[in-house]
Amino acid sequence: LYPEVIDRYFTLQGIYAKKNNQAVVDSFIQAGLPKYHRLDHDMASSRGLLVDWHSLERAWYPAFIESISPAVKAEFTLLWHCDGNLMEMIPYLLEAGINGFQGFQYEDGMDYIKICSLRAKDKKSMVIQAGVSVTRELPLGTPSDVSKQIKFLVENGPKTGLFLSFSSSCTPGVPYENIKTALDGFEYYRTHR
Repeated sequence: LYPEVIDRYFTLQGIYAKKNNQAVVDSFIQAGLPKYHRLDHDMASSRGLLVDWHSLERAWYPAFIESISPAVKAEFTLLWHCDGNLMEMIPYLLEAGINGFQGFQYEDGMDYIKICSLRAKDKKSMVIQAGVSVTRELPLGTPSDVSKQIKFLVENGPKTGLFLSFSSSCTPGVPYENIKTALDGFEYYRTHR
């Protein structure tokens, strides 16, 4: 409707977020906390981005780059939470300084193998927090299905920086055997590769 108003809004939000993020970065460093942060912004559905990328690129993306710059400069590990299909956005997130991803919805088109083969902007491998699907294997599969998915995640994930978990919250009604199989698999791969 009013692209110039939206552009100005994103610019101002980026300036505000940068100041906030600088305070957070300073506090983490002063307290000796790990330089690790997860960015939880649902920007996609199963069909792709909620907003056309060209609109985001014009206004949101420059403000986003500015807003996370304190954490990027301080060499934080920044994990992007990725519900839905974000494949179109991944190269731009990497260029902005994101160096990891969490919460893959494989059934929506997130290409786990491709993402894990990419490199962060600093050319290092990314941190990946991958998990057993809470919409397919965990609630509907067998213990064998759960084991196969964990093995797939490990075999196709980064050699370092892989965290195993559930892909999201484990809901009521999930068979106990599947939860136990997942937890046993996480424990096994914690010490075996």
